[in-house]
Amino acid sequence: MIPVTRAVGSPVETADMNEDRMRTQIPTEFRASQLVGKGKVRNISEGGLFVGTSEIPEEGEAVELKLSAPGRPPVEIQGLVWWTTRKIEAPNGRRGFGLRLLDASESYLQLLASLR
Repeated sequence: MIPVTRAVGSPVETADMNEDRMRTQIPTEFRASQLVGKGKVRNISEGGLFVGTSEIPEEGEAVELKLSAPGRPPVEIQGLVWWTTRKIEAPNGRRGFGLRLLDASESYLQLLASLR
């Protein structure tokens, strides 16, 4: 696991993640420690995304995702689980986790640009 040096999901850290967020339905596969799952990216921005899924990793875990947007080559990214719906009422009944990107690759930024 990658060390986390701040409070997971703290309001100061998450406020900037809401800007320029786009709603999506991008299929994804992910791996976090021993957990392997599938889901859909429900919203996305330069700093992170939300994965709708019933297979939820722990807060602070490192995650590798493969995004498979229609008509685009797959994009692989890495991030930290910033928050989950594990202990809260899921918005609109959707379960999943928020991911903070460790590095926005050029292919990820190109995918974002194509969604605008």
